Amino acid sequence: GTYLEPDALFRYDDDLGSAMHADRRVSCQLRVDGRVIWDVHYSTDRFGRRQTTCPGNVVSQHNAVFFGCSFLFGEGSEDHQTIPSVFSELSRSCKAVNYGVPGWGTQQMLSLLPEGFLLLLLLFIAPTHLFLF
Repeated sequence: GTYLEPDALFRYDDDLGSAMHADRRVSCQLRVDGRVIWDVHYSTDRFGRRQTTCPGNVVSQHNAVFFGCSFLFGEGSEDHQTIPSVFSELSRSCKAVNYGVPGWGTQQMLSLLPEGFLLLLLLFIAPTHLFLF
């Protein structure tokens, strides 16, 4: 898609290549031959992760962490339509965290290991489920 606000969502990162800005909401459209295929909004949380929606009445007993590329990020989808958001909706007892970033692969996840990121993730989010896409 085409981001209607260039550089509003992504930033350069020395270790990861690219990362997402924190606390953003940006518009994105995909047009083919002048026809709109999608016209969506992407939101990030205070940690620069794609915003995951959870039903308001869910008491989080478990945490699920999702890592992946644009497919997991939910390219072309609103926040509530991403795989982690739908997982959270269907599970009713699991809060999902979306670490999907367009263009990312397992190399970005592995590059987070030396920084202690995954250790902090395990300590503070304490995932009971981990998904890699």
